[in-house]
Amino acid sequence: MTQFPNAAKGLMWMFWGEIVGIICGLLRLIPVLGILGMVGQVVSCALILLGAYRAGRDDDRFQLVMILTVVSLVLGLVGGDGPLASLAGLADDLIGMAVVYLVCTAAAQLLERAGCAELAARGVGIWKVYLGCMVVLLIFLGLVMIVPLLAVLAGAAAVIGTVVVLVVMILYIAFLYQSGRALSQATGD
Repeated sequence: MTQFPNAAKGLMWMFWGEIVGIICGLLRLIPVLGILGMVGQVVSCALILLGAYRAGRDDDRFQLVMILTVVSLVLGLVGGDGPLASLAGLADDLIGMAVVYLVCTAAAQLLERAGCAELAARGVGIWKVYLGCMVVLLIFLGLVMIVPLLAVLAGAAAVIGTVVVLVVMILYIAFLYQSGRALSQATGD
């Protein structure tokens, strides 16, 4: 029997961290509840960090996820306007892409070893679609900087790309939950 109890629990903690993050992101849009949303974002980050730490006992890639999450948290503190904030936002997006890649590939490898090949393939597909969306968005962003007349076309592509990224992130969160459950059942927890 394959034993990945740490990854199973860690993925579930990461799932709950993502759910709390979404709820708190929505709370931050409401002026009265903005502070509560900010505190919840810290709780979300802590859950993801704890989940990555726990899962890191079964696969080293989760330890890198933990480090990247801390870097992302620091970049999120860089506020304001200007080039530094823009660079921090771009770096945060790239780190987010790396985190999705690492989590999906690490979980997929553990799932394959646990006999869940179909779910493993879904995880690999999720990060590939996410990567494709991010590349397209970055290309259009670059084109707008070079040829400002393409702003309308780039804006439409950005809206479509953002919707696709949101769908992929929902699939990613579902993958975290399903992976945690599948690994938990494979270990008998």
